Amino acid sequence: MAIFDDYGHHPVEIAAVLRAARAAASGKVIAVVQPHRYSRLQSLFESFAGCFNDADAVIVADVYPAGETPIAGVDKQALAAAINAHGHRHAVVLPSPTSSPASCAGSPGRATMSSASAPAASPSGPTRCQSSWRAGGCGMMQKAALALRHVAFEDVGVWAATLDAEGYDLAYVDVGLRRLPLDRIQACDLLIVLGAPIGVYETEAYPFLIEEIAAIERRLAARRPTLGVCLGAQLMAAALGARVAPGPGKEIGYAPVELVPAAKASPLAAIEGLNVLHWHGDAFDLPSGAERLAATTLCPNQAFRLGDWALALQFHSRRTLTRSNPG
Repeated sequence: MAIFDDYGHHPVEIAAVLRAARAAASGKVIAVVQPHRYSRLQSLFESFAGCFNDADAVIVADVYPAGETPIAGVDKQALAAAINAHGHRHAVVLPSPTSSPASCAGSPGRATMSSASAPAASPSGPTRCQSSWRAGGCGMMQKAALALRHVAFEDVGVWAATLDAEGYDLAYVDVGLRRLPLDRIQACDLLIVLGAPIGVYETEAYPFLIEEIAAIERRLAARRPTLGVCLGAQLMAAALGARVAPGPGKEIGYAPVELVPAAKASPLAAIEGLNVLHWHGDAFDLPSGAERLAATTLCPNQAFRLGDWALALQFHSRRTLTRSNPG
């Protein structure tokens, strides 16, 4: 575990430290921050809430008063809540001054601990952090699943329970409403790219597709776990250089897909012979280097995979038959 210690009082300084930690780290980046002075936290509250985007987890200690009287509503709980409200997936408070920040973050595997506002870190801090990390403590830091959502009704559906059972903390990004969080797209443990009634090639009408395809291309090139559904599968194919265009006809309704022999040793073996939802008119060519897993008469490329890190599904397998909107 590497530790970056910086006496950073200002959000700009904290953001710079975390960017450096993210560039240097091979694992997760855990930010430990002790705000310095109530008045500074109050005056720069929104900036503090938004400066931790390069951290996988944020642990907020008690405000260091520096002789100031506490200000109501300006404390570690308020800051942690604001960080989460700004879209961060895991910001927690340090329960007490004697608690170990490492035990609050759980077991991250390879990690970088980045401390801001140095009163929170003493010279003996690294040793305490390492021993408490192994021992566990006040919480387990979950793996991060990030879903790129293009329309409000298109969520992960029944997969949410599976993701939770497998220890994933699921967050959504509503694509097209704001700039894509490119760092989070690359850093998350699992990226899920959801569907929408638009075409990959409609970049003039939906210019965000250009940046989204580029982000998916970078993630796939890094062999980071990625799952695409319908439009998401088409975006993955486009990111890999394959053609995506209107198919010979629309597939709408429930019907099984035909699994190729190799798919019977893949996750798709669980859906063999079962009806899945088809809701598309476009189709993709099989990307170079990808393995085809499933087909239908109208759509010969219903699913493909790359190694054990990428899976693309033209169909929807995550919806129950009782859902009112097929998505």
